[in-house]
Amino acid sequence: MRFKIIVIVLALFVFKLSFSQGIEGKITYLASLDNSKLIEKIHKDTKLQENIKKELLSDALNAKDVQFFLLFNKDESLFYSDSEHNMENEGEKKSNLTTIFSGARTIYYHNLKTKKMLSQNSGFDELLIDLEPEVWKLTLETKEIGLYNCYKATTLQKVEGRNGIMYRSITAWYTPQISVPFGVQNFRGLPGLTLELSIDGKTFFKVIKIELSPKEKIVINNPKGKIISSVEFNNKLKEMTLLRN
Repeated sequence: MRFKIIVIVLALFVFKLSFSQGIEGKITYLASLDNSKLIEKIHKDTKLQENIKKELLSDALNAKDVQFFLLFNKDESLFYSDSEHNMENEGEKKSNLTTIFSGARTIYYHNLKTKKMLSQNSGFDELLIDLEPEVWKLTLETKEIGLYNCYKATTLQKVEGRNGIMYRSITAWYTPQISVPFGVQNFRGLPGLTLELSIDGKTFFKVIKIELSPKEKIVINNPKGKIISSVEFNNKLKEMTLLRN
């Protein structure tokens, strides 16, 4: 136990030391969907009409990977998707399940000075949702991702949906070799850059390109809008649902 604590403390020390040097970068991720469980669930659903089931199976089988970018400097970061390729199918617009499950229509802005993590959905572009930080469990489990030695961290994310409160299992692999607390979506605060992340073992984000200290200065245009809490936003969604019914 003492050895574990020493390792974690050392990792945090390296993180703070390196981060103070003001690293900038652009990270490219690819989000993919493990649709095997979804397909199984659709097949077993006896309440679905056959035409709807056929359409859902087609969407699941044809889910395409989605590209994301993380921009960061010494003070802030922005995580967003390559929206131009999120809904494209031989010239026709069609729903891509990976777009839905990976949250490709939402951008995430993290400011270290204000300690704020804000998200903005394309359907509510006048609002910024103030997100609470996740509590991570750091482990000593490691694996190599490219040239980087990465550590595993896990957390449970509390999500309030139409069916009440649920929890999603999050697994992140971060590297202290790139000592910035940024990563995928709102999952930040680890002692190193997140290179891989999985959500409930269904949606996977994997780094495919790392650009550190590029010649062109990283410029982050932080999103604008009215800041509200997650609770306020969930209440707004509930009100909208009631009005539709």
